[in-house]
Amino acid sequence: MTEPEKSSAILFWLHQAHHGMRLRITREFKRAGYSITAEQWSVLADLWQYEDSQQSLIAERTGRDAPAITRLVRSLEEDGYVEREAIDRRTNIVRLTNQGNNLHRLLHPIFSEIIASSLAEFSVEEIALGTKIMKSIAVPSKS
Repeated sequence: MTEPEKSSAILFWLHQAHHGMRLRITREFKRAGYSITAEQWSVLADLWQYEDSQQSLIAERTGRDAPAITRLVRSLEEDGYVEREAIDRRTNIVRLTNQGNNLHRLLHPIFSEIIASSLAEFSVEEIALGTKIMKSIAVPSKS
């Protein structure tokens, strides 16, 4: 396999893994009775970690553009999981509602099981190497 073919294969499988995990997360949440998508989960997980946050920072930390975050936050707001507070015309603070906070307790075990079963066949060393490679691709060093 040539170098370009190796690079293409790595990127292809990274994409497939990302897509497969998104589908699995959404499917398992739905199976448990929750209509939360993997994309919504990433916004909620960001808020569970950082609490009240500017919408633009959530976009940055989750790797999404502003329109996508606006749609995700709007849908979470409509479902009662978050609320937005306009600071000015361009800045919104997003915060979890009690319902959004309670969702963490309900969904986190499901998410943890998905991750554990997905990584079960790999050693700690293999997981560390895979993580290092993906981080390097996602956030290239500045040289």
